[in-house]
Amino acid sequence: MQDKPLSRLNPFEGLCLTSHDLLDEQTYHRQSLQQHHHHLHGYGIVHGLQVELASKKKGYLATIQSGFGITQNGSGVHVPYNMECMLDKPSSDGLYVLWLILLEVEDQAELRQVFDTAQQHSARIVEQVVIKLVPDGETFENGVQLRRIQNRMGRMSPLSDPVPRAGRTERAAESYLKPRLQSFIELNRKILNLLYRTSEVREIEMDTLSFNSALISSEFTLLEEGTTDRVLYRVAGLLTTFANQFYGSMRNQIEALEAVKGEIRRITMKLPDARQSNDVWRDWFGSIQRLNALLEDVASRLEETIGPQQ
Repeated sequence: MQDKPLSRLNPFEGLCLTSHDLLDEQTYHRQSLQQHHHHLHGYGIVHGLQVELASKKKGYLATIQSGFGITQNGSGVHVPYNMECMLDKPSSDGLYVLWLILLEVEDQAELRQVFDTAQQHSARIVEQVVIKLVPDGETFENGVQLRRIQNRMGRMSPLSDPVPRAGRTERAAESYLKPRLQSFIELNRKILNLLYRTSEVREIEMDTLSFNSALISSEFTLLEEGTTDRVLYRVAGLLTTFANQFYGSMRNQIEALEAVKGEIRRITMKLPDARQSNDVWRDWFGSIQRLNALLEDVASRLEETIGPQQ
């Protein structure tokens, strides 16, 4: 975003207009709209723009659904129809990001003659979009992140990691965050219910009560469809803090919990500050998926060990 005051044309009778004046007038309105998008809606996918990958002989075919997004500099990007793009397989393994890039090109179908010369110039600018697959970490001010893709041994797999969302659809119901957090809550409540049948949790009654209360409160929070991703990040952060206190208080006699205790301790140590950006929180939130896999394993083992309640 520009860091200087906006300036627009101040017309008056007798003013001799130049191409620079008209360009300034356009720039004013465009930058004003960019600021509106940037400060009110943020940046990322507004709606649509889902990505599907299909393996082909020469690479992968990416199909991008129609939709609308906002670039990091606040420009709107409209894709009115489904797009297809062949992606070359990256030369090295790693995490990649598929970007939708907004470009401005001169329309060669609108050539006009320059006054009193034989030269011709295009009188129109056309906005176009291109698809780019780049290593994770590269960024484009004029782009929108569409999907994260893992490349390993020549095989490309789309990930469920969330990408930035903008506007009114920055909602839990339309991201990958809510199901993960719901799974985290359900698995922990299942483990707690099983552990209630043992003498272990009776010795740490306060930590158990606090953790269970936090899980129940979070479930009520997730009932609201308008919950933003930012709220989900913060709820996940608080729950892992309570989980660390609860599991950390337990003795080592329950072997299945050792991996969970270590993972939760590691996640809690890396918990972002409340003032940090959504990008930082989103990267941290990726650890919830790994934690859920460990919790699922613990719940299964406890069910086998403790058995159904009599």
